[in-house]
Amino acid sequence: SPVRAKKFLGHVLLNQVSPQLKSRAHHWLGYMLLSEDDGDMGENHFLEALELNPKDAAARFNLGRAYLKQGKFQQALDYLQLAELEVPDLWLIHIFKGRVKTALGNLEDARNSFKTAIQTSPERWISYIYFATFLKNIGEWEPARREMKRMLAQDPRYESNAPPPFGFFQERVEYEQYLKIFSEVMGKSVSEEKELGRYYLTYLLSHANGNAGLVGKQIEVLGERNSLFAKLLALLVLL
Repeated sequence: SPVRAKKFLGHVLLNQVSPQLKSRAHHWLGYMLLSEDDGDMGENHFLEALELNPKDAAARFNLGRAYLKQGKFQQALDYLQLAELEVPDLWLIHIFKGRVKTALGNLEDARNSFKTAIQTSPERWISYIYFATFLKNIGEWEPARREMKRMLAQDPRYESNAPPPFGFFQERVEYEQYLKIFSEVMGKSVSEEKELGRYYLTYLLSHANGNAGLVGKQIEVLGERNSLFAKLLALLVLL
């Protein structure tokens, strides 16, 4: 209940509490506005949080996200870089730096940020999704398809089982959206990777909805091919 949550967080701000707790309340109120695309996207709350706790990396990160949504790209990059000073290996920061640098037209820097996101956490699908989308958008179709293949070789459950640090708020895993992006990146190409990837993502989507039996059986049959990629996906389904 967002309304009740905002009410309780507002009570925290009105009472005599520690600066740390008040900073957290501002952070959560800011994130609620950010996630709802409301008002200033939480900008003022994140600034208040940082007044009370200047080294709060999560508040810096989410202020950068707020500025990205507002189209204030240089300010977004500044705060994402400040967040990176505290948590240099956090994949989410590098993903958003890639997005901001793309918006600023710094394509090579954006490429390096997306690569760093993958290097710092190579098991996470979301980093491959963003990098492949970036490559597709600049016309590098084959590298984009290679990133999709690399993504499918990772355990899809890793992201759900290894959330980001408290307060950083990673986007939810949406296999329907992943399937859409995969289909766009693979385009009209006819390949085993496209066929298997589509089956596998459909299986994950069906599994999330509690109805994966038929698609899972189809992937097991495909795993009888000589292709190592087919056998890998079949093994992931069986496990």
